[in-house]
Amino acid sequence: MERILALLKTHPVLFAFVGGFTEGAVTVFLCGVFARLGLFPVASTLTAAYAGTVLSYQLFFLVGRLLKEELLVRFPKLEEEFQRIDREFGRDFDYLSLAVPFIYGMGVVIPLFLGVNGYSWGRFFLLSSASSVVWILGCFWGGYLFGEVSERVLRELFRQELLLLLLLVATLAVSHKLVKFTTRSVSRGKD
Repeated sequence: MERILALLKTHPVLFAFVGGFTEGAVTVFLCGVFARLGLFPVASTLTAAYAGTVLSYQLFFLVGRLLKEELLVRFPKLEEEFQRIDREFGRDFDYLSLAVPFIYGMGVVIPLFLGVNGYSWGRFFLLSSASSVVWILGCFWGGYLFGEVSERVLRELFRQELLLLLLLVATLAVSHKLVKFTTRSVSRGKD
């Protein structure tokens, strides 16, 4: 665990970029928690997570655009996903471009779908990049606030725990004295 923390401390921007590119929400949330704990710098972490996320969407969009036929032949289940997207969202490609960061688990399929369907790359870039700003900020600050609340709760829990420990020690000390006093009194009474 210490090695992982040391690695995160030395390469926070890389973690944010790779996490934004590959996974997304959980990684960006964790970046916020780590920033709150002082392990990650806020500005560069946000920038790296944003860059990774936007690059990922653009890459999958371009793969869909350039390899449309090969994709559908090689991955027949992708056609089913495309039909599901078409059923659920229709042909409102602008809406899909804006929604791509917010629909969990669809960060690969929606850009592929839009690329395959010939949607404007410039428009996709603009809309998905703009909505990614909101998404990144929401996930990051959610993690940051979670870190803040967790820190306060743990501090309070520690304070309460310390108080309970002191109470337990005091109770044991008083009990010990009472037992000693009682045994002395009883043993004196026998004499």
